[in-house]
Amino acid sequence: MQLLWLEQFMAVVKNNNNVSMAAKQLYIAQPSLSKNIAKLEDALGCKLFDKERNRLKLNRNGEIVLACAEEITASMDQMYHALEEQNARLLGRHITMGFDSIVLGNHITKNLFYEKMLGYSVEQVNDTTEKVLQFLLDGTVDLAFLSDPAINKDIEQLYFLGVKLGVSVPLSNPLSQRESLRLQELNGQKFIRINSQDSFFEVSTALLKKYKIKIREEYRIAPSGLGAVIESDYLIFSSSLYPVTLFDYSKNRRILFFSDSDAFVNIYMCYKKSNRARILPVANQIIRNYDALMHKIRRPEK
Repeated sequence: MQLLWLEQFMAVVKNNNNVSMAAKQLYIAQPSLSKNIAKLEDALGCKLFDKERNRLKLNRNGEIVLACAEEITASMDQMYHALEEQNARLLGRHITMGFDSIVLGNHITKNLFYEKMLGYSVEQVNDTTEKVLQFLLDGTVDLAFLSDPAINKDIEQLYFLGVKLGVSVPLSNPLSQRESLRLQELNGQKFIRINSQDSFFEVSTALLKKYKIKIREEYRIAPSGLGAVIESDYLIFSSSLYPVTLFDYSKNRRILFFSDSDAFVNIYMCYKKSNRARILPVANQIIRNYDALMHKIRRPEK
């Protein structure tokens, strides 16, 4: 039995058990695909589909094989990824990056690093500013992205970007008609914030306390749960990073940034001076990739 047969079987199932559609997706001839499915059934000693009104329907045998096939292909992907990481380590192309913002960390590793800098193995560490800085000093982390780095004689830092803070406002809320907001205008609003080990969450907490803002209701959720509340009537604490990191905002919302001068976070890339030769080229490439990404977002292709 070949792994290819399992992958082709999964493609048929994903295309509503339609062999013709699966063949087009796989760029192979339909007879060849049908032949390989038959070979898989012969190798397993059972039929995987039943025919109902000239249509294929996955039977119980097929359901069992599908579940196992998904586990097998996932394990194969993990194996290939582990081998790629090992080869990258052997070639000195492994880098561990630390972040005091999970949102920023996901953005860098997924949008700027993997797509634009193939050939590197990347490990992401998320923690508080103080702990990430300590990881940098003891060598656990090679490159750190910090919102408020402490000055240290062994550390060099590069300014990376400034992040505006604001809120995602549903169009049903009168505040959505504004061009910008002041923090005190949040008084009495229903609010959602990302509850995580995140510098932006800490900054928002400090700002709400500083301006003595009384929120009518507040829900704190993990980043993964943000998409589920996008159509709610709650204000969602946001930043200029979120539109390109978490999800496409609903057409029923607007992002408004705060006009207050302290509703702003500067992000710096930090690395040990002794590691400059290896890390500085990577840091500069990340800056170039970010500039290119933001240019593309601001001026989308026609």
